[in-house]
Amino acid sequence: MNCDVLVIGCGVVGCAIAYELSSAGLSVVGIDAKDPASGATGASLGVLMGICSRQPDGEVVQLRLKSLEQFDPLIARLEADLGRNLPVNRHGILKLLREEEVDAWQATLAARRQAGYRLELLSPGEVGSLQPGLR
Repeated sequence: MNCDVLVIGCGVVGCAIAYELSSAGLSVVGIDAKDPASGATGASLGVLMGICSRQPDGEVVQLRLKSLEQFDPLIARLEADLGRNLPVNRHGILKLLREEEVDAWQATLAARRQAGYRLELLSPGEVGSLQPGLR
């Protein structure tokens, strides 16, 4: 196998790395122990969670938020390269909290809002109207 770069792991992150490197003109091969996107990505661990990570600030949070800035341009490039629209969730994600966790999230809520991100704390009734299957 002749290639410039071997990417081990073909989840959302590994595939994005392979795509960027191949766009830069490198020959890239990706390998995975199972089917692509069946590991952490298949378990939704590849979700970019910079906004709803509880840590209010710090280097890791800044890196996550910076990665979110790359999401829309990456999707646009992929759609242009593929010549079709991709199914993309533009509605956000829902993170369920226990009642005793709410106070611990207040600093994060304030930090994200101050940074211009939409992060909301919903009542159980609001969650139920968004996801009727949840009780």
